[in-house]
Amino acid sequence: FMLTLVIFGIAVILYSLSTITAFFVEGELQELLRRRKMSKEIARIKNHFIVCGAGDTGLRIGCELMESRYEFVMVENNPERVEKLLHEGYPYIIGDALDDEILVEAGIERAKGIAVALPSDKENLFVTLSARQLNPALRIIAKGSDHGTDKKLKKAGADTVVSPALLGGMRIASELVRPTATRFIDKMLRDPTETTRIEEIVINERSELAGKTIVSSRFRQRTGLQIVALLE
Repeated sequence: FMLTLVIFGIAVILYSLSTITAFFVEGELQELLRRRKMSKEIARIKNHFIVCGAGDTGLRIGCELMESRYEFVMVENNPERVEKLLHEGYPYIIGDALDDEILVEAGIERAKGIAVALPSDKENLFVTLSARQLNPALRIIAKGSDHGTDKKLKKAGADTVVSPALLGGMRIASELVRPTATRFIDKMLRDPTETTRIEEIVINERSELAGKTIVSSRFRQRTGLQIVALLE
């Protein structure tokens, strides 16, 4: 009886250990394969956008880029935020955006632009400086929280500095004084069924539209799009 009990106990323990081991190994293997596949996809893209930081601001940027069908890569090293990226289906790289090797892995040398939305202005300043050195032609949009940081970020290489506090204050004021116009903009940008986007198109000298007027180009008849403004 004791021999049977010992053998049965050992069998149960071995089975439990094997099940637990298989669970972790298979989970890690799937995660490894998923990361390798994602790394290959990131390595092939170009003219994409990089978003540094997957906080509230970074996730909103990623959501807008995905809805607009632009190729992009998120860079984040916080495990909880990485889980959110995985859940949302965003392409991402696990690492610190302050590390130049991580930016290179994200394809900064082939990228079209980068959004720097890390928690602190010091981190944003450092990443902006590194990004400008790695790709002088890159368009850099940086988040600035403190007053006066925008000047430092622009000196470091940022093309534009966006202050969430300033935009939030302007939004609240707009809701107070022009609610109808604000609702129109919200519908244009956020409505899931009737979303409208304003896009920017660069017309170079080799374009068939170069030198033509809006009427002679028949742009609206040919594309169905409405021209809002022209900038020379």
